[in-house]
Amino acid sequence: MTKLAKFVRPYRVNVIKYQSQPVDLVQVQKWEDRHGATAAPSIDKGGMAWSSSYSKSGSAETRTLNVFQSKDGSNRLPQRNGQLIIHALRTVSSTFITDAEGSALRIRRVLTPERVREYGYEELYWLAHEVKALIPLNPDLVADIYIASFEWTETDEGATPMSHSEILPMVSNKRQDFQHARWQLSQDHPKFVEKSPLAAARAMVAVVSAYCREKVVESQKWRDEFRKLIESDHPVDGTAEAMLDDDTEF
Repeated sequence: MTKLAKFVRPYRVNVIKYQSQPVDLVQVQKWEDRHGATAAPSIDKGGMAWSSSYSKSGSAETRTLNVFQSKDGSNRLPQRNGQLIIHALRTVSSTFITDAEGSALRIRRVLTPERVREYGYEELYWLAHEVKALIPLNPDLVADIYIASFEWTETDEGATPMSHSEILPMVSNKRQDFQHARWQLSQDHPKFVEKSPLAAARAMVAVVSAYCREKVVESQKWRDEFRKLIESDHPVDGTAEAMLDDDTEF
């Protein structure tokens, strides 16, 4: 395992050769202690913080690396490592066929409503680029990716880095990144319909629902602005009152 330069994937694991049978290292804290591992846990294990699978080219064998956080947070990293998570997502997607069930479970961890609201602008942005390869492998998972991407509407315009260049730094924002994920999904939907029409139809229901919901919100926003304009600057005549009271969308 080697550590790479800053702003690059933090760690790279190269599987050179499998030797003998796999060994459960339990919870060793130092590599030197690997041969003397005991069954007694050193921490009270909490939720999984990161997971990725690795396979040898031309072989069906896989190895999984899981990183857990402790329940009391004593081993928690100082901050979330977005680049590491993105690398893990893309790795799991590219090696999906080696462990379809386990890979689907790992990808679904980033599709929960809470996770999408917090990090969807970043994680779904990259996951959307893997959908084309996932369509023939697990169309139901792909439909869930569409649903997660369209059930939440990102409105935060906080800045996000497009690159880490110190010479020409470029920035985007969370709303724009989330919308790009949706756009990428729209580009792959025709292939989705061709390969799995039923799952694609389920995804389209979420897309249409999101469109209708967002149009209602947009219509109400303009209705409120129009009302403020009339009430502050002009008396409300009969025509304006009719426009404000009916159900016409602006």
